[in-house]
Amino acid sequence: MGTDPELSALLAVHAYRTSPTKEAATSLYAAAASPLTRRLTGHSAWVSALTFSPNGQTLATASDDRTVRLWDPATGRTRRILAGHHDGIDSVAFSPDGSLLATASDDRTVRLWDVATGRSVRRWHTAGRGPGERGSNGHPDSMASVAFSPDGHTLATTSDGRTVSLREVATGRTRTTLTAPDVTASVAFSQDGRTVATTSKQGTVRLWGTATGHLQLTLPEINAGGGPVAFSPDGHTFAIGSSVDGAVSLRDAATGRTRATLTSHANTVRAVTFSPDGRTLATAGDDRTVRLSDAATGRTRLTLPGRTDWMVSLAFSPDGRTLATGSYDGTVRLWDVSTPQPRLTLGQTGIVMSAAFSPDGHTLATGSYDGTVRLWDTVTGHAHAAITTDHDVTLLAFGPSGRTLSIASSQGELSLWDVATRHVRTVLSGLDDGTEAVVFGPDGRTLVTTDLFLRKRPGAIPQLLEHVRLRDVATGRARTILGNVDGVISGSFSQSGHTLAVSGHDGVRILNTTTQHVRTVLTSSGSGAVAMSPDGSTVATASPGNTVKLWNAATGQLQTTLTHQHPVSAVAFHPDGHTLATGSNDGTVRLWNTTTGQPQTTLTTPTSIASVTFSPDGHTLATTSLSDDDHSGRAVRLWDVSPLDLPKAIRKICRSVHRGLTTRERSTYLRGQPSTHVCSP
Repeated sequence: MGTDPELSALLAVHAYRTSPTKEAATSLYAAAASPLTRRLTGHSAWVSALTFSPNGQTLATASDDRTVRLWDPATGRTRRILAGHHDGIDSVAFSPDGSLLATASDDRTVRLWDVATGRSVRRWHTAGRGPGERGSNGHPDSMASVAFSPDGHTLATTSDGRTVSLREVATGRTRTTLTAPDVTASVAFSQDGRTVATTSKQGTVRLWGTATGHLQLTLPEINAGGGPVAFSPDGHTFAIGSSVDGAVSLRDAATGRTRATLTSHANTVRAVTFSPDGRTLATAGDDRTVRLSDAATGRTRLTLPGRTDWMVSLAFSPDGRTLATGSYDGTVRLWDVSTPQPRLTLGQTGIVMSAAFSPDGHTLATGSYDGTVRLWDTVTGHAHAAITTDHDVTLLAFGPSGRTLSIASSQGELSLWDVATRHVRTVLSGLDDGTEAVVFGPDGRTLVTTDLFLRKRPGAIPQLLEHVRLRDVATGRARTILGNVDGVISGSFSQSGHTLAVSGHDGVRILNTTTQHVRTVLTSSGSGAVAMSPDGSTVATASPGNTVKLWNAATGQLQTTLTHQHPVSAVAFHPDGHTLATGSNDGTVRLWNTTTGQPQTTLTTPTSIASVTFSPDGHTLATTSLSDDDHSGRAVRLWDVSPLDLPKAIRKICRSVHRGLTTRERSTYLRGQPSTHVCSP
């Protein structure tokens, strides 16, 4: 079961529906985090090749069952079945305009199909020893291959023989024949159509000029076993996968020199393909894994969950957001491999330290080191107002009514502004040497500040300490509720306003704002950013060692530790309390399920994260950057976020797995239990 994520997911759904415990919910959320979006069934033999139409609206899959299926990838429904070949189909390719589909089969024929009607419009016989010859693993000893030129005028076809024919698509006439001294295994065009790459069973890669048919470059025995080959979209690089040792080599298309070598697969590489932007290389191996790697560095970005069977074919959708995989058991799977992109990027440059949503979520305030506060429309991304101050802006907070905005600077100025008129209402006094944290109480009449002051004693080194103070918003008057705290960094209220978490160099204190007593001290030395869940039950603290710790606010017990690759600079709870956003110095933001401690989504920005803030409805996350070193002028980003709840998690699993438990699976894992549907048919 451990090597079958789909079975594990179905059992997780069954377990939760049978007994909705915290442990069952944890397993359910973990299963729903899989990038699998759909499972397509219909082929009765292994899926040897697949490809998306140029518009991405059709997926063609070729199988050893002698058929090609055309699928709607959005719904998972079969649109058409193409039948006519008399043996397994090895290769499939759409013409650039999507109107034709070419297929190559072990029956020694290549066919052209009209995609709209499903009719075979042309057939050619290819050279070869004969159909149906199989290796010890059941795969054909050699496979026929077919590829369209980028302009759609030429079709390259190969088989078990030593020739590659370049044919005119319009007439079927063979324009050029490329003859190799050994058996050709696969063929691929460069993006500009001027070069054809062929691989042989002996491991030789050859580059041919399509205009003349002349051999331009021979790379002898660099591809043991004649594994798959693919050109990058810009034509400058080609990838070749080994059929022996699991290595994938990235080569310069002009010189053949190695740019990078990927050695992530344990043995035979079955398929390689570049993403449409050329930045990612997907590879499938007989170790039952699919890996997505950085095409520039060779570093693995993502490994798709292991399967019980080989995945032998790959194809990216034209937008690069979906990867289709074909398996030895005849199953096709669609995976979401997209990198989340911000819904809006706001054109504020420089170091943006703070952001705050208005209570209705319609406005986002951002504060910059240049002393400017901008008010943005969260739907359009337009700045509809600006407030100019005399100091840098480090902290922002809206009052509960949305009519007041507090603005704090590192120079010790804290002012309350009327949002409508953009005039100062109150300048708060007694701030000593600055303010480190500002939080409005839920009633709007109270403001909590952590104020710096320098304590000087005769004969002693001056010590920088803080007071935590409650301030009357109308008058600005303050009273200290916690004094002489070492290094207060941030504070966070519960939704009721009765509980406040204060993070400092010597740990985290949980304060009852009514009694003004310290209720709990969390033994987390050197804590940084802090966030309290809306119900006040959990506190998240950014700690040394690239970790975030989740604490029980009542008992002070550590519940979960979350780990980033770099130090964490910002934390924020989703309004539902079940999701935590964490921002890191490496520019990544992660959304975590607080029940399971598992990451749900990773957002990527170019520079270090200064703040993360959820909108009141929880549908948007605002991130600000410590700099715009990428010179994008986009230090503020708004992301659409929709954390999964348990019903959504179940629906996602059932939609993606697209099956129920088999009789054998029920007998093995659920013996004696009622035979109810795990996922509705």
